[in-house]
Amino acid sequence: MKRYVLTIALLCSILSVQADVMNAFYREKLILERDIKKIEVLMQETPDKKSARDLEKQLKKLQKQYAIVMKNYSDTQELIKTIAIVDPELFANVSAITNAEGTLTNVYVRFVSRVSEEFTYFTRRFYTADAYTSVRPAKDDEHVCTSLSGTNTITITIGYGCNEIQALGHEFAHVMYIVPNLKEYMNYWNRNQNFCNGHSKSDPSYFIITPIEDSFQRNYMDYMKREKSNNTPMEHIASIRNDGEK
Repeated sequence: MKRYVLTIALLCSILSVQADVMNAFYREKLILERDIKKIEVLMQETPDKKSARDLEKQLKKLQKQYAIVMKNYSDTQELIKTIAIVDPELFANVSAITNAEGTLTNVYVRFVSRVSEEFTYFTRRFYTADAYTSVRPAKDDEHVCTSLSGTNTITITIGYGCNEIQALGHEFAHVMYIVPNLKEYMNYWNRNQNFCNGHSKSDPSYFIITPIEDSFQRNYMDYMKREKSNNTPMEHIASIRNDGEK
């Protein structure tokens, strides 16, 4: 049985105007880059040694945060690029997903450590899984998705240590049902103690997401075959070189 879960997130509201599959760390990356640049400029303009030391401490703290965000950003970006290659049709459909009112909805992806606060929030509140899709309806419109990434967004969080490509493909299948059917699905969630994992045959999403995931799995296997085929010549060359060096 696959270990994934759908959850409901209570978070901020920022209006999105263009749908896409987004790297959720991009905004954090830009903010930290701006703050680091600001501190560096202040250090150059501050003659007082004590003030300069305080600024240096602030800078080191920001640089540590930036290193963590950059790893998450780079890993997430690589995952997004890869899944676009594995299943370009599904990727395009998710990138252009709209709710029941026809409003574009951004899909944000986060690829993080399993011990990070954002991942353990889900494991504490629900059960241990490889990936979580978080969403809830807006207060003033039951058809509008909101998540930690804002209004008109749905957020997927994936933990290190799993097959992240398959995990994201699976969550994409959930997204394809949830966004256009949010109001009806929330009613189903509420009737089932405000929680479901999306995998039971009694779940209204089951018969929609299953063929999507099956198609993704076929594309994924084709992708893996291509990767193996592409890597074989290089492995053969390496073995020849190693033999020649003995």
